[in-house]
Amino acid sequence: MQPIIAIPLCHDWQGAGKFYMHQPYVDRILAAGGIPLMMPFLNSEQLRQVLAGVHGVLLPGGIDIDASLFGQEPHPQCGEINPLWDAMDVATIRQARQNELPVFAICRGIQILNVALGGTLVQDIPSQIPRAIKHSQQAPRWHGTHGVSINSQGILSRLLGNASVMVNSFHHQAVGMVAPGFAATAYAADGVIEGIESITGSFALGVQWHPELMVEQHPNMQCLFNEFVAQAKLRAERR
Repeated sequence: MQPIIAIPLCHDWQGAGKFYMHQPYVDRILAAGGIPLMMPFLNSEQLRQVLAGVHGVLLPGGIDIDASLFGQEPHPQCGEINPLWDAMDVATIRQARQNELPVFAICRGIQILNVALGGTLVQDIPSQIPRAIKHSQQAPRWHGTHGVSINSQGILSRLLGNASVMVNSFHHQAVGMVAPGFAATAYAADGVIEGIESITGSFALGVQWHPELMVEQHPNMQCLFNEFVAQAKLRAERR
């Protein structure tokens, strides 16, 4: 059985509005043996029904997150936000955790995962992190431009098999206070959190970089998707 992976769609609220999804996320799920299912905005009952029939949730990258969701005023350097997108992601995360679905969160995904479950964000790395390195690269999207140190215990260490790895970087916000039930397991040289993992409940992994863009040049990044889909398959088999 191929597990079904729900992916909340990105949303452009300007003009007539549009839902969209970047192909590399879909390609990586297919390559891992999963079936991607795109989700537009749904009401709570529709979302409950959809998530009752899937086996995992992938949270993709995107725009900034509304600071009010973690009890702060917006920083002057905050960019575009979309309250409808935020609300859909938060509802999806909370329902997925309630259903014990595996979750894999990428870039914006790791941030909204952390916020939805009680954590906070660094709203602007350049102005809020002392001696910050460059986290918004000007290089090919597949190229790793800065190093990440990985804790010896945890999912990332087991999958990537390295104490450190080079990653691509396209963000100015980051995980701040880590949500209850999660642990930070990867850091950039300036202390910015680059990975979080669930330490209670079902499988949940978040990374701040974009492994879906690195796979063709760095095949080991596919391991993250393979493990996520394998966890989703186990969830399907338990039903």
